[in-house]
Amino acid sequence: MRKTTCFALYYLLAGGTTLAQPTEVVPGSPRWFFNIVTAEPPAAITTPGDALYLQSLHAVGRHDLHAALPTRPIRAAPCERWPTRTDDGAGSIASALAALARDTTIVIINERHDESRHREVVRQLAIELHREGYVNYAAETLIDSAAAYPDEPFARLDAGFYSREPTFGQLLRTVKELGLRLVAYEHGDAPSQAAREQGQTDNLMREIFSVEPHAKTLIHVGADHAAEVALPRAGGELEWMAARLKAATGVDPLTIDQTRCVSTSDALELARSSTALPPGAFDVAVAHPSTTFFRGRPQWRIDAGAIAVELPETLVVTDQRTLIEVRFDAEPPDTVPLDRLMLWPGERLPLLVSPGRLRVQQYFEDGRAPRTLVLNVQ
Repeated sequence: MRKTTCFALYYLLAGGTTLAQPTEVVPGSPRWFFNIVTAEPPAAITTPGDALYLQSLHAVGRHDLHAALPTRPIRAAPCERWPTRTDDGAGSIASALAALARDTTIVIINERHDESRHREVVRQLAIELHREGYVNYAAETLIDSAAAYPDEPFARLDAGFYSREPTFGQLLRTVKELGLRLVAYEHGDAPSQAAREQGQTDNLMREIFSVEPHAKTLIHVGADHAAEVALPRAGGELEWMAARLKAATGVDPLTIDQTRCVSTSDALELARSSTALPPGAFDVAVAHPSTTFFRGRPQWRIDAGAIAVELPETLVVTDQRTLIEVRFDAEPPDTVPLDRLMLWPGERLPLLVSPGRLRVQQYFEDGRAPRTLVLNVQ
């Protein structure tokens, strides 16, 4: 692993060991993650709270616990391979997807909200589509203020819900570096799922396509929002956003499913849409392999450029859980961290970071004062 230089260790609050807990826990804060990611997993994933636990495991760097969870709902299965073999990694998959998109101006790609690797594919796809003239990146998770500071090279924690996760933060860094316009389009507090889908469509039309009908746009959604045809739901059928947007714009989008196909090898693969879906639901699928690990951290993050750094001995705690967040030292404290890692007592998992002068902050479950050290990673 990469060697680092430790410049200094600062205790952020002098005197006293316990912090008064706020009456309202801020979503995305260390205390919020301690509350959501409980020390013991839920017995089953049946409630919204259970689903939030599952989605948050990747946000706190515990892909290993997510993969090992026996109650994790898995609906992916092998699908028919795409005729052209492309399985050398996210970059080449993204290149193949961009080639398939050359006859359209809208690409809609989905994710499972508990699978952060899907976001690395979206990041690579954004790079490839930018080369093809794409100018907009619209994401279900974003709120209106996410686009308020386009010149900031980082994403802030309040940009959206799922975007608090470090891989999503890296995706937003890339999108902003490319100069793509960030577009929020979610329709919150809808009285029904159908109303939500129509509201999302109306918002996309208002923000983009009513003004620029042929604006090249990448739309990043959750699960079935990317379906081009109605899907069975609750004893009936539901027309999702992608189908409604196709009708509203007259543009046939490239729709990409990442949720239902599993790779038959140890690499990413392109596949045909799952046969469990109605014909025409998605144009193409990305089949993901099982995650492999380097000392408890996902190997795909290292393959994508993250540097594995030995956990400083100072940060090894044996009496309680801690949460570690790593940011560039020059950036403000409300940026999406480069890495976030929840550790159980005595654990020594490595950090996954970018090169530079980094600020490493450690938070304690019992609420004592956090501490910070500064690392230089070459």
